[in-house]
Amino acid sequence: MNGTSATGSALVQPDIIPIILAGGNGMRLRPLTSPKRPKPFLRLFGAHSLFQDTVLRAGCFGAPLVVCHEDHGQTVLEHLEEIGVWPDGVLLEPDSRNTAAAIALAAFHMKDKDALMLVMPSDHVLPDHKAFQEAVQKGIKHAQNGSIVQIGVKPKSANTRFGYICTDGPSLDEGFKIRRFAEKPDKKTARAYIRSNACFWNTGIFLCTPRVLLEELRTYQRDIYDCVARSYAAGEEKTPFFEPEHKYYVNLMSISIDYAVMERCEQNLLIVLDTKWDDVGCWQALLRIKLLSLLGTRKVNRGYDTRAGYRAEKRQNHAAKSGR
Repeated sequence: MNGTSATGSALVQPDIIPIILAGGNGMRLRPLTSPKRPKPFLRLFGAHSLFQDTVLRAGCFGAPLVVCHEDHGQTVLEHLEEIGVWPDGVLLEPDSRNTAAAIALAAFHMKDKDALMLVMPSDHVLPDHKAFQEAVQKGIKHAQNGSIVQIGVKPKSANTRFGYICTDGPSLDEGFKIRRFAEKPDKKTARAYIRSNACFWNTGIFLCTPRVLLEELRTYQRDIYDCVARSYAAGEEKTPFFEPEHKYYVNLMSISIDYAVMERCEQNLLIVLDTKWDDVGCWQALLRIKLLSLLGTRKVNRGYDTRAGYRAEKRQNHAAKSGR
């Protein structure tokens, strides 16, 4: 990917391959979702699915490398074809073993490429593509220098549905040193995070080299590293698909990348993204986003409480059914 400096001279930047995690067991937002139709493939906010929106958000960086369950490979190709995108590859997991295994598989697939991996869940809402792309650009130099660069969203409320990333001290050349990862807090703790101005919502999006990711995985989760390495080495390529060897992969520990690596890694930095974002992890979140869209920014800024509005709507519906 090339750019231009202030003086007009060409700048050569590394290739970035978006790693699109299109997994899920279809347990959230039921009955809209099911094991055959997990959340990334829902069209909740327009013509595009959440998966398609994610691919388009990172489209300026290059063709995506998708990781999904083997049952969803054709669905991935159909959704990509609709938006005119051909993937760098589609890695088919024989069994869903959480994000550490999926990301390790992508890192092994990329390990001989001179490129950065931009890891992205594909079931979130992040409408400001430009702000996202600018945040990624800020992280490139840090990732090239060996850091794992997390993209954290400046919190808009003391939300207890999200994990938080807490930082230390002033920013380091647009990046904050990470102190710790915090799981979904209670309300009191979430309010303290907001007051600190040093804690950010954990989006699960990060940028790094495959080499650094694999080194950290080998250090902190050697069993996962070895098992994915064997599974990948014995796998089979059927372009655009790649199928890791089943017998090794299904024995992998099911653990998230945060637990496996990020909470222990000392090379973490955070870039702040100050825009709207939500992981749409429950019906309340989905209804809130829909309601905000209907109301528009003007009414929201005048202090409309979406939770109160939702409760009031339920009372009105109940009264109407009761004939009151």
